[in-house]
Amino acid sequence: MAVFTFNEPNDDNPAEGARQIATFELPDSSSPFLYLQRLSCRCDPAPGPSFRSATRHDSPKLFDLAPESRVLCLKMKSPGVIPIDEMESTLYIQFTDLIDAVTHLLEGPTDKPVLNIPWENWVKGTSWVDTDLLYTGNECYVYGQRVVSVGLDHTDDDSDLNEITAALLRRRSSLCVFDFDPIRNKREILLTESEIEIFYPKTDTVLGTWSDGPSLRNTFVEGEHTADTPFALRKTLINERLDQHYYVMIDDEHILMAQQRHGRESSLIAVPYKGSGKVRIWIIYPESRRDAWGYETRCGGAGRGKELIPDGWSRGNGLVRSKSIALGDIGLIGLAVMGQNLILNMNDKGFTVVAYNRTTSKVDDFLQNEAKGTNIVGAYSIEELVAKLKRPRKIILLVKAGVAVDAFIEQLSPHLEQGDIIIDGGNSYYPDSIRRAKDLEAKGLLFVGSGVSGGEEGARHGPSLMPGGNEAAWPAIKEIFQKTAAQVGPDPCCDWMGPTGAGHYVKMVHNGIEYGDMQLIAEAYDILKRGLGLPEDEIAGIFEKWNKGVLDSFLIEITTNILKFKDEDGEPMVTKILDKAGQKGTGKWTAVNALDAGIPVTLIGEAVFARCLSAIKDERTRASKVLNGPVREEFRGDKQQFIDDLEQALYASKIISYTQGFMLMRQTAKELEWDLNYAGIARIWRGGCIIKSVFLNDITKAYEKNHELESLLFDDFFKKAIHNAQPGWRRVNAQATLWGIPTPAFSTALAFFDGYRSEVVSANILQAQRDYFGAHTFRVLPGKENERLPEGKDIHINWTGRGGNVSASTYIA
Repeated sequence: MAVFTFNEPNDDNPAEGARQIATFELPDSSSPFLYLQRLSCRCDPAPGPSFRSATRHDSPKLFDLAPESRVLCLKMKSPGVIPIDEMESTLYIQFTDLIDAVTHLLEGPTDKPVLNIPWENWVKGTSWVDTDLLYTGNECYVYGQRVVSVGLDHTDDDSDLNEITAALLRRRSSLCVFDFDPIRNKREILLTESEIEIFYPKTDTVLGTWSDGPSLRNTFVEGEHTADTPFALRKTLINERLDQHYYVMIDDEHILMAQQRHGRESSLIAVPYKGSGKVRIWIIYPESRRDAWGYETRCGGAGRGKELIPDGWSRGNGLVRSKSIALGDIGLIGLAVMGQNLILNMNDKGFTVVAYNRTTSKVDDFLQNEAKGTNIVGAYSIEELVAKLKRPRKIILLVKAGVAVDAFIEQLSPHLEQGDIIIDGGNSYYPDSIRRAKDLEAKGLLFVGSGVSGGEEGARHGPSLMPGGNEAAWPAIKEIFQKTAAQVGPDPCCDWMGPTGAGHYVKMVHNGIEYGDMQLIAEAYDILKRGLGLPEDEIAGIFEKWNKGVLDSFLIEITTNILKFKDEDGEPMVTKILDKAGQKGTGKWTAVNALDAGIPVTLIGEAVFARCLSAIKDERTRASKVLNGPVREEFRGDKQQFIDDLEQALYASKIISYTQGFMLMRQTAKELEWDLNYAGIARIWRGGCIIKSVFLNDITKAYEKNHELESLLFDDFFKKAIHNAQPGWRRVNAQATLWGIPTPAFSTALAFFDGYRSEVVSANILQAQRDYFGAHTFRVLPGKENERLPEGKDIHINWTGRGGNVSASTYIA
């Protein structure tokens, strides 16, 4: 952290030395954004010959910088004159300083100026170096792109202006043109694809009389306005085609002009109003709100306005900003509800967020509505987004997975620097994250793929965050992520998942487990509704009771609320919803990954297929009319005991689902050499996310006891829990089968349990079949070895006994 102190000459008492104007803390001294707060100069009678004849090599510099002390002394060394009473006259500044600035901007150090503009054309103009250009000794340093402000008096030929404008635009800079004689110089500068900012400093006389300027009309905002009330507040609209709004604010020292373009604040500039022996020029940059500054007009008497100081500013000798222009702690692209809520959440936690959306009107809508009154900053281009972020820049993408992510990464990359961080917060497929990280690493950029769970509410009040990627990025984003995430006790629901791809992989498995949990709850509802014939209100009461025990979870809670919700006619809304479930693919990714890894994640697979079956509604309707099932008789057993059994069946099946999910993560971590923290994963899932539950506390404890735990079913707690649930679990599956109610998730969970606990299963017959028709071989069971069936060898048998080994030796199954 470098500290820069801005001073000004103490002309009133030189013996006391320079007076401090402001102090700024900058994160990186190698690339500072320094802000020119004030230039001060004496008014002399007239420029002398030495002023006009000064050359590039012997002209004094505008600034002295002492790098060791980080003190910037702002001294106007060139003589100047300001006859304020003459409207067409203005501040004189050494022209060669401008040539030096442009020369260094366009070409770097050189012996000859790039632009050879006759000095006579500039004799009544003004120029000063804007915020990103510093002189130190005989060298010039340029930071950023907006570098030069040019002031011109009227000339008959605008070729000089066009030449410098074109030169700057070739360097993709934005050009601020200050015209100090607007009545005589009624010119429009309209250049496409460029940021051309036209400022018209005016005296009060001009404000009171000018009516023929380009697209300009004076409008009084508050109170009464006449040409004799020079301290009133005016609002002026200039050049409607550029939609540039200028707020002209006058107090007893200076005029403040603030440009807005499409609601965005640009520079505020103070220019002289009354002669007082000194001229002061302030250049400051408000960032976030279109209503961030203003004056409250009090007409009558002297007509002075009461100044309203915006947040983040203080009133000293002019307005002094408390922070540098690069305000943003983090940027976010994508202003759908999820993105907006995450931004608001980060703002609540004290972070300044820069918001951008491809459709820029959404930025204005967001700032004017949900983000109104916050410190959230808007950006209207990728370049502006990047420029408003502190280094290292951190940018979250919350856009649709796939092509959109790649497109934004391609747009962002050219504007970023080594060490900047791109964070994909969408539901991207983890192999895509691995590819993106590799591509960005070659450019010196860091990539993080982060799972974000919790939906819109979680994003607003605290999601579960699962970042993984280039580990060098974690220290830069850790505080923001962990403060933004949900909290469970002292623990944030966010931790570093692991190397590239790990974050999105863990989120993928999370979503697969989410599919399983939802399917189990749906099957429990179906059994209570169609099996026991209970109404929604009664089922809601059962779920509400369950939510106070081992099944306490977000999904049980919201299902209770859903079942209680009534339509306007008093009917339960859930009974009016078409039984056709959609899916976005993350559950399918988990199932496919399990198949590729050879891990029996059966419950998640069945949950995915249950949605597929629900989607063929028309076909099911036709089948229901021709395919008969068992006659469903009224349940004559102990209803409460059956409901208790169902609770145990749901709990046991949930244990199986999480067991399978963690088995899959262990296998992938082994293959990709990731060191996943399974206790940490369970811990961050306890809050903020869709599958949050008290059940995850027990999983956390199991992996804290044994990081290498092979299966949750080997943990003493879960072993006991599933054994206790077994009787009711089996009764529920049996009864559902008798009723003909489909329970694919309940059934596969019990089938997995029975298969997992079986020392011997029926795979021997499968291997025999494979060897019979495909010569795929088999291995002998321990204890059954002999000379013909050796231990540990791949064995093939001639099953036909009729010569010829197989029916199809090339067939693989």
